[in-house]
Amino acid sequence: MVQLKECVRFRFIPIEFLDLCEALSECAGAQGKQPTITGAAFEDYPKNSYHQKGYGWDIRTSDIPNPLEYACCLCSRLKEISNQYRLLFGDEQHTDHIHIEFRYDKKI
Repeated sequence: MVQLKECVRFRFIPIEFLDLCEALSECAGAQGKQPTITGAAFEDYPKNSYHQKGYGWDIRTSDIPNPLEYACCLCSRLKEISNQYRLLFGDEQHTDHIHIEFRYDKKI
């Protein structure tokens, strides 16, 4: 099960994000938690970003006991599925959440 922050809106849910939901549930579940999507397409994201195009999600880390382990688990699981997933966590802009995008345009 994946939870949504109340304000989250989707442009659409790409088929590739079904695998992402499974990975989110598995990795958060390993820490006894449920994952929460805090951002998708209609928040104030930069124009032409993967968020605005419907291919970017932000995932809460504040309720996860070990956020780095969570991010590493997600990164590992998503790499098994496709090299088109990109995960950002721990840099200046991604300290309180994990950003995940699917690079449908194959930009690596």
